[in-house]
Amino acid sequence: MATIGTHYILSALGGARKKGVDTRQLLKQARISELQLRNPRARFPVESVAKLYSSIAETLNDEFMGFTETPIKLGTFALMAEWVSYSHNLEELLHRGIRFYNQINNEIKVSLDVEGEHVYFTSEFNTPELDFEHFYIEYWHVIWHRFASWYIGKPIKLIGAYINYTPIDHEEFELLFRCKTNQKSKFNRLVFHRKYLEEPLIKTTR
Repeated sequence: MATIGTHYILSALGGARKKGVDTRQLLKQARISELQLRNPRARFPVESVAKLYSSIAETLNDEFMGFTETPIKLGTFALMAEWVSYSHNLEELLHRGIRFYNQINNEIKVSLDVEGEHVYFTSEFNTPELDFEHFYIEYWHVIWHRFASWYIGKPIKLIGAYINYTPIDHEEFELLFRCKTNQKSKFNRLVFHRKYLEEPLIKTTR
């Protein structure tokens, strides 16, 4: 069974806590034990953690989970997924998705650049200080990586992850992307081979 460590539960609650939300109730809804959370080495089922993340977004009506200055309405990602599903290959899907988010929000700007054989998926927060434990930038990149992999029906093997901070939980961070991590970058980005851009979409929301 896939599991997630304590860090990504406690950090996820940070945005909601700043908004005055009863985080104990959120944990209760997700069936996550507060007693277990006292153990930094404890691990929790992915299903429970996913429920927690969904509950945070629903409670705040904010898919950015309280980590940006301006919220983004619940259902935005689903709407984007529906729109990009008309793409012919992964490159078109990513460009459409990036265009969608860059058009409707000023909080997270995303870009896709190709240099030689490498593709750089880069995200820049307007107010990075609000994502004080770097939870959301990591969650955001996980979402996009798995979203893209799902659409082409195969895992996209990452060449590297570039970050401009030091992860709080190094071991857990390595489990997220399973690739070389560069911590002295100016950017927060994922890197993969350009061959994936040509992959046709296998899955669809239509």
